[in-house]
Amino acid sequence: MSELLAHNIAAVYIGRELGYNVHAGFGMNLANSWSLKWAKDYGIADAEVSVELSEKQIDHLKKAIPVGMIRYGYLPLMICRNAPAGKNETCKTDEFLQDRKNEKFRVVTKESDTEIYNCVPILMPQREKEEKRRVFNIIRFSVENSVDNKEKILEKLRENRGFERFTHGLYTRGVKNFTIF
Repeated sequence: MSELLAHNIAAVYIGRELGYNVHAGFGMNLANSWSLKWAKDYGIADAEVSVELSEKQIDHLKKAIPVGMIRYGYLPLMICRNAPAGKNETCKTDEFLQDRKNEKFRVVTKESDTEIYNCVPILMPQREKEEKRRVFNIIRFSVENSVDNKEKILEKLRENRGFERFTHGLYTRGVKNFTIF
């Protein structure tokens, strides 16, 4: 059976109609036990849980299906229909936007949209009791260049070595006043 990573409900529906084994991506924003139960009932095999949840909130989810969390990767901060800085839809070059703190955010323009990625990757160290938590790890390669090649990144992840710059995203603090059940 073919596999499909779906980031929205339309992709889930189309994938099921075409006979794919569907996996929910973080774009589905599955963030509580009820949404995971719905995903199971709808035939989704497993899910990347919302990147807005803390590790503690993920631990407390009732996991109707296997769930994963992103251990490494540059996440899109924004998806735009119109290209920034007046670029048009035919431009397919990678560029950067620079903010007031001189941080550079990679801009990737595709046919119908533009994605702006965080300037630093999410990096969460491997914890010893992952099996007990029923959480699988996800490593996302999206905007790395030849300097940050995949082999170097994988070596650092295997050895639990740090990167010069990274973020834990919301995995350490999560969303406040949020019901996960």
